[in-house]
Amino acid sequence: TSSNTARLTATTAGKYLCGGHGQFAVNATGIRAGRLFANGATEIVQERDNEPNASDTVALNPITLYAFTAAQYVTFSTFQSSGGNLDLNSAANYSPEAWALWVGN
Repeated sequence: TSSNTARLTATTAGKYLCGGHGQFAVNATGIRAGRLFANGATEIVQERDNEPNASDTVALNPITLYAFTAAQYVTFSTFQSSGGNLDLNSAANYSPEAWALWVGN
């Protein structure tokens, strides 16, 4: 699709196992969070690291089971509060990634 490329849209109503993965560059200041939102507004899960350190990247993997109706969608976003720009590492099939798997009704 050429529009709304950040959305994973439910084509069938039911429960979906949803998740995302993002890895932040090394930085010891602030917090990091990975979040999933239903329909762009409702936060349905958050994974947070309140104590990053100066020698390791921070990898976040929020996962949840959520009931969607057909045409509803999920998005994955990240947040950081280091006080400046901080890269989200980019690696194909690793970071950033999001997924949704229909598991039934």
